[in-house]
Amino acid sequence: MVDIPGVGLYFHIPFCKSKCAYCDFNSYAGAEQWYAKYHTALLQEFTSVRDRWPVKARSVYFGGGTPTVLPAEYLIELLNQAPLDTACNEVSVEANPGTVSSDALRLFRRAGTNRISLGMQSLDDRELALLGRIHDRETAIQSFQLVREAGFANVNVDLIFGLPMQTLGAWRKTLDDVLLLEPEHIALYALTLEHDVPLGQLVAGGSVPPPDDDAVAEMYEWSAQRLHSAGYEHYEISNWALPGKQCAHNLIYWHNEPYLGLGAGAWSYWQGRRSGNVKAIEAYITRCNSGSSVVEETELVSLSQEMADTLILGLRLVEGVRFADFEARFGLSLQQRYGSQIESQKARGLLEVDACGIRLTGRGRLLGNEVFEQFLVPG
Repeated sequence: MVDIPGVGLYFHIPFCKSKCAYCDFNSYAGAEQWYAKYHTALLQEFTSVRDRWPVKARSVYFGGGTPTVLPAEYLIELLNQAPLDTACNEVSVEANPGTVSSDALRLFRRAGTNRISLGMQSLDDRELALLGRIHDRETAIQSFQLVREAGFANVNVDLIFGLPMQTLGAWRKTLDDVLLLEPEHIALYALTLEHDVPLGQLVAGGSVPPPDDDAVAEMYEWSAQRLHSAGYEHYEISNWALPGKQCAHNLIYWHNEPYLGLGAGAWSYWQGRRSGNVKAIEAYITRCNSGSSVVEETELVSLSQEMADTLILGLRLVEGVRFADFEARFGLSLQQRYGSQIESQKARGLLEVDACGIRLTGRGRLLGNEVFEQFLVPG
């Protein structure tokens, strides 16, 4: 078989030192006894995938959870076995403040990792306590400095806004202080409260007030202006980067291109099929050890669904979806497939259309989910 380049390769590390109060990701605290066994299982799944699918990685991403709670050698062994495409120029590791050391970071750098994504979330100690983070403001800044000292010239900082009781002034200070650190990439996420996480339960029970929607919108709009003035390009609803520093791995997702996810709860999209691995750590390890499939869910993606996914994911990008790209991929024009929906959302002021393609307006980015729903055409 011929090698097929251009796949995003994702490793899920489902371990954390502590579970944050807002987190509903597939991650577990207090599971140190599984670290070594999980690493062995990941290697086994990786070997199986390489035997079945002759793919090469255009990007590699270690996510979680908190990958940096594992010994650095574990991640490096996985990276060393990854078949990299000649176009691969991004290897990312997610890290949380308080879980990074100079020695581990230098090992990552020497092994070929060239991007660190640091989950600061806030630089306000009261907000960090509300979120259940293990670090404080000082630790977050020190961790960023350790990353720089280890030689990383491509660093992302994750922040969360729209917290209960968060003021615009506090949010402005956090973002301004992060800008003083000069990261190459900044991701800003509005807090989503799920009902089954501790912070969501506090809000539902009335102990903590819910976020104010108007304040959340004001924070987002101010952030876009502030980051623009600082030289960052807004390239996706929640992501800003200095020129040339967009996240290559996430762009694979937003362009609805193939990716392979390895690990407990990881998802893959490959050859028209979407599949998800079993979530529970022990079940994942048991299946890997026995040679059984770790896939728990699978879905054959229809042409209709692929078109909708490509459009919806593409609209997350500030550049939007180009008419020529959509027609080249599907042999059908955007207007033929979605003409009435495009016109209705344009009339609402949520989409703008020009000779090249369509994209969300500034207001459309605030109401993105309402726009996306219009393109979920059955059939």
